[in-house]
Amino acid sequence: MSTFRKFIGGLIMIFVALPVLFGVIWTVGLTQSFFSDETIIELPKRVMNSLPDLMEKGLLIGDRGRSDLNQNGQAWYEAFRQADISPREVITQSGINTWVENDLTSMLREVQQVMRGKRYPQEVKLNMRPLKEALRHPTFDRYVNSVLGKLPPCDETQMKEWQDQVNGMVDDSHHDIDFDQLPACRPNPEALPGFISQVRTEWEKDIPDQVDVFEDADLDHFPLGMDIGRLSVSFSFLLFIIPAGFLLLGAAVGGCNRQQFFRWFGLFTLIGGLLALGTVYLVTNAVNIGEFIVCHDCSHDVSVADINFLRELGEHLNDWLHPVFNGVKEISEAVSIIGLLIFALSFLLAQARRYPAPAAPANPPPPANP
Repeated sequence: MSTFRKFIGGLIMIFVALPVLFGVIWTVGLTQSFFSDETIIELPKRVMNSLPDLMEKGLLIGDRGRSDLNQNGQAWYEAFRQADISPREVITQSGINTWVENDLTSMLREVQQVMRGKRYPQEVKLNMRPLKEALRHPTFDRYVNSVLGKLPPCDETQMKEWQDQVNGMVDDSHHDIDFDQLPACRPNPEALPGFISQVRTEWEKDIPDQVDVFEDADLDHFPLGMDIGRLSVSFSFLLFIIPAGFLLLGAAVGGCNRQQFFRWFGLFTLIGGLLALGTVYLVTNAVNIGEFIVCHDCSHDVSVADINFLRELGEHLNDWLHPVFNGVKEISEAVSIIGLLIFALSFLLAQARRYPAPAAPANPPPPANP
């Protein structure tokens, strides 16, 4: 009977309690991270500020060529790589980084106030006009001319293909330049300004003057004054009642006495916490693990530039993902510690049962009367 109970208790723990506990840890952790100031405000700024560095590192891969591009696309890639002005300089000098620090940061703070119930969501707008101004900045023209300066002049056939590509953008707003098809050549000086102007105009059409951040959200009855973030996090912790119930059920079925009950409950709580913690490690180090696999797989023809770019990408991803998964990490650690303490308590109870406290001596009988 004891073996059968342990078997049933193990099934409950493995197939019900552990998956539910794992899911709740991730749900609560992500909810906590999503509403944190670090995720709402700092994460988008980190990503935007890291993009220029990643773009420059990505261009360094071209030392041995790009196998994923055709010959024409490879020629364009080499031209971008050898340009006299870097993407970082374009972003800095054209004012895009200023837009990130001012307009984007201001919008994110307003989103934070919406989450805290201090502002109506309809009031949150993102000013996109500085991005249009960046396209008109002289640095943008210098960058385009620098890239094209690394290419040979176009012949008549290539000029026609250039014109067809640019006209395709004008006729179809969803059509974009395909560098695998666009001839890798430099248009003649008379036609080039017109091409650049047409491309810039089409790109500007795709950028609105401002974006209503909560435009698609149904917030007609938004409860101003309610801290949605804190309320959501608080309610998410109530979800732990569900796995706690299954853990109690599995421990009650599998544990034949009080000591085994606590041992089962603590052990599987510890396992659930460690499983969630392990997946956080795998997700946040996915690129580093991929780099290790590529470096040790002889079937991959990789260069030092490829490995360095993977390493650089891994460092940036770790920086980006830290605030996203930090809540899951903290919840996993807390659950693991609770499970470990309950598991240790079971041994203390067993020790107390094995060596009970000595009984108090019985009162001696009163002396007999003479």
